[in-house]
Amino acid sequence: MGCLMHVYPKSIMSLNGTEWALIHGEYIWLKVTHTLHVSHVGVFEVQVVGGEGVKFVFSKIDIQNPDNEYSFCIKLNKVLECTPFLKDSEDFVKDLNCSNDLFMFVRIMRKRF
Repeated sequence: MGCLMHVYPKSIMSLNGTEWALIHGEYIWLKVTHTLHVSHVGVFEVQVVGGEGVKFVFSKIDIQNPDNEYSFCIKLNKVLECTPFLKDSEDFVKDLNCSNDLFMFVRIMRKRF
């Protein structure tokens, strides 16, 4: 089972223009701006899944069922799991691999849910 934490701006640091988040004692590269955290406080979580990757968990997407969780897990720019399944997720990963823009990838995935 991975370590679950809420990612807030204070847990993100910038090193040489790249943002890193301290998760489970390790710095994980996250190109995520503080705007995402401020506008979605309490609805965006990151989990480190036992060496299997980083899992992004969203809630407050479905107005009628705000506690429903939507998630995807990536490792080395590959989607390992996506709940509910998004048929275009592999195409989004290809874009991520070309752009290296994790923030944009996370935004697109959340929007598609």
